[in-house]
Amino acid sequence: MFEHQFLPFHILQEENLYILVHKNRPSWVVTNEVGKDIAVQNSLKSSHSEIAEFLKNRYRLSESVEEDIKGFINNLEEVGFLKEESSGISYDTKDNFKGILFLVTQACNLSCHHCLLERNFSVSNDFSGELFYRVVEEIDSLGAEFLLISGGEPLLRPDLFDLISYASKSLKVTLSTNGTLVGFQEARELKKAGITEIAVSLDGILSQTHDYLRGKGSFQRTLNGIDFLKREGLEERIHLHFCLSKLNIDEAIDFPEFAENLGIRRVTFLPVKRLGRASSIKEDLCPDRDKYREFLIKLYEIFFAQGFSIEVNSLLSGFQPIQTGKEQVSTCPFGTQLIVNASGDIYPCPAMFFPDYHLGNVFEIGIEKALNSKKFRALQEKHRARREKIAKCKSCTWRNFCLAGCTSSAYLEKGTIWETDDFCEIRDKLYRRAIISAAKKKSSRRQKIHVCPL
Repeated sequence: MFEHQFLPFHILQEENLYILVHKNRPSWVVTNEVGKDIAVQNSLKSSHSEIAEFLKNRYRLSESVEEDIKGFINNLEEVGFLKEESSGISYDTKDNFKGILFLVTQACNLSCHHCLLERNFSVSNDFSGELFYRVVEEIDSLGAEFLLISGGEPLLRPDLFDLISYASKSLKVTLSTNGTLVGFQEARELKKAGITEIAVSLDGILSQTHDYLRGKGSFQRTLNGIDFLKREGLEERIHLHFCLSKLNIDEAIDFPEFAENLGIRRVTFLPVKRLGRASSIKEDLCPDRDKYREFLIKLYEIFFAQGFSIEVNSLLSGFQPIQTGKEQVSTCPFGTQLIVNASGDIYPCPAMFFPDYHLGNVFEIGIEKALNSKKFRALQEKHRARREKIAKCKSCTWRNFCLAGCTSSAYLEKGTIWETDDFCEIRDKLYRRAIISAAKKKSSRRQKIHVCPL
């Protein structure tokens, strides 16, 4: 690895290429050795003619390279790679706020071992539709883009289709469901209501695995629900969620093919959290760390080597397959969305239902006051400060990309947010592989000094 402490970027060598990673911004560049030298010399305030002379002497070049140098530096400027300051965070709700996760009921027809809630209720005193409409109007006025409806099981609400129909007039609406209550009529009503996406939970490719986690017979009922949605022409809107546990992780790598055989085009793998029922039952459902790491690496090795024929996501906080050198955004939604539970309590994270993260109640203060509250801003500051205060992160190449990993995972596993989530080595390996993979795909179209179009 080639490195100078005074440079504004890290330099990583991979094969015959160099990855330049900005020290203060989530931005990178891939180049060959000549491009790396140009970036270094430019950071040392050398003029274009001085850089050209340096390259001629080092590489014994006879032709003029000043135009190539100018073009390379212009590309660096276009993607903000030459900016030395950090990319700050905006507290303006209209710039930063994207939407809410609304737990519209605490009632559920299943009793899943890995539920994030403490318990499921067969009877629930849900809030009124009028409150829901008021919240939708408020978040729409704040510039929200989406509304994710979850529970409990939302289909237990008799007015669910009215709620979706109202919200879908101005927002992209996703329904999160276990799928077991979807029949012919429910599928038709969802289509009529204008649902954007239906996230269906399916936690195995074998019935015994899924049924153990969610209840006897639930696997087949979920498949039946998916079939009813497909009959209504909604297959393109179905998104399968697979919650990784130690009971199903051996099946997980085959799940994308299983989903494709069902005619589903999107899959997301989610980790079990030690929260709610998952923290109180005797059996620890969290997969072994080494096995989890092995799965993630295998998943992305397939992605990089051959790709999937469907869209596959794994919510490893701070990592997503990277396709461009422009600034990358952490996958963590902390600070960009709020969670409202069935009691109206507001939180900034779906895995942080703790008093220290309680922002108030929607019945009393509303969404805008929660977003603009001193407490929310203080929590955002703490969340962002982790990369500066955690010793392991201070000199890490990728700290502006992952922002110290998942805050909730660190808190749930270690009792503090001032630790990482222990996936640093995996992210380092995957970032390098993803960036080089993206650069090589584009290198055939650009044969100048730099390899990856910026």
